[in-house]
Amino acid sequence: MPRLLPAAGASPSARRRQLPQATHLQAECGRPSIPRVIGGEEIAVGSWPWLAAVGTLQGQSFVSSCGGTLITRRHVLTASHCFDDPRFVDPTVVRLGEHDLTSRTDNARPQDFRIAGRRSPGYNRRSHENDFEILILDANVAFNEVIRPACLPFDLRNNDFRNTDLTVIGWGRTSTTSLRTSSVPMQADVPVVDTASCSRAYQRVESKPVVDQRHLCAGKGTTDSCGGDSGGPLNYLGRDGRYYVVGVVSFAVDCARPEFPGVYTRVTSYLDWLLPVLEST
Repeated sequence: MPRLLPAAGASPSARRRQLPQATHLQAECGRPSIPRVIGGEEIAVGSWPWLAAVGTLQGQSFVSSCGGTLITRRHVLTASHCFDDPRFVDPTVVRLGEHDLTSRTDNARPQDFRIAGRRSPGYNRRSHENDFEILILDANVAFNEVIRPACLPFDLRNNDFRNTDLTVIGWGRTSTTSLRTSSVPMQADVPVVDTASCSRAYQRVESKPVVDQRHLCAGKGTTDSCGGDSGGPLNYLGRDGRYYVVGVVSFAVDCARPEFPGVYTRVTSYLDWLLPVLEST
């Protein structure tokens, strides 16, 4: 998740096409088979079965640099900025079903997939617009009790989630004073805040990133996503008992600063761009 320094697109259409691959997944999506632990503690293995780790293999070791969300048997949603840092090698591998990144005795049964292709609506590094990336895997995923897709929010286009607590998960930093990331995924409930006031706050940032209706802002200074969580899912529990990925971790100023909520790319703003990509890849 890029950290910004404080200073001294795609709008939905009314028509919704049916996506064969996503449609048949609706019976399987958004339902974890493992109960979760709530309240800032480490989550149980398989609690969020669509959570993906995006990174590289270094010898026999997997090194995670970003998070992601499994949305079909062949596609993972993440953030474009994970592939836009010239200081680092771009991620080449998606790992599903992982828990403790440093252990082989945690009862997880991870599956690794090579990133065979990527699609983006056109990420702008300067403004941070369109921070939305689809990863195409080199093989179909075999779903099981700890690897399942999240639901896409087709019916949530008009929901602004104002004052709703959403859940962000990832292997990111757990402290603003340390650069060390967590070896196990952590979760935090973050309240959605008004996008207009969030946009005004970020106009005080030197780079003046764009925050508009294509984004969700969440967090009030006590819990937040942080470095290493980039690209991971912001989850909404629907009335049907399923979880929907409604946001992608994008950027913020530091972590958990009350004047600068975390900014997430809003998934519903890109559904019309996304559907043809999933159909054609």
